[in-house]
Amino acid sequence: QCFELSGGAQADGGDQTVEIFSPLPDGGPLLKVLQTKQSLSSRKTVRIGVDLASALEAIHTNDASGGALAHGAIGADHVWVTPKGHAVLLRDPSSPARSPRGDLSSSWIDRIESPATYAAPELADPSVLPTPASDIYSLGCLLYSVFVGRPAFEGEDDREIFAAHNEDLPRD
Repeated sequence: QCFELSGGAQADGGDQTVEIFSPLPDGGPLLKVLQTKQSLSSRKTVRIGVDLASALEAIHTNDASGGALAHGAIGADHVWVTPKGHAVLLRDPSSPARSPRGDLSSSWIDRIESPATYAAPELADPSVLPTPASDIYSLGCLLYSVFVGRPAFEGEDDREIFAAHNEDLPRD
């Protein structure tokens, strides 16, 4: 949960915005849940989907300049699940969204899974930045994986996974 406080003078005469983040609730990463249960029930998948869609709505409409922010790193390693099954979307507070093919070395949250697993096809180009639309695509890929028990698209490396996103349909 993020609280935003505005006010105070900055050197350039603009307002200062400070975001305060609350600690994580009890629970653990969705990736760890999926390592013990290959797939989740439709009910649990929908619960996670609603929670994550609500979080994305808040991110996508929270830019004070009138633009839309993107998350850019939707994946099982960026979702925290509480003991009651609610999902919390984790985001690196240190910077704006980055291309999954870009330099992620300064990220506060380590990527455990391949960034290509859930990324929209256009993000295969390192110069393309994530958008709210690419976040929604990633959410769909994540929920497919949670419900079916395997990624929607697979490959030997990131290049093959991005190609599969662009050229293939998910397996039944």
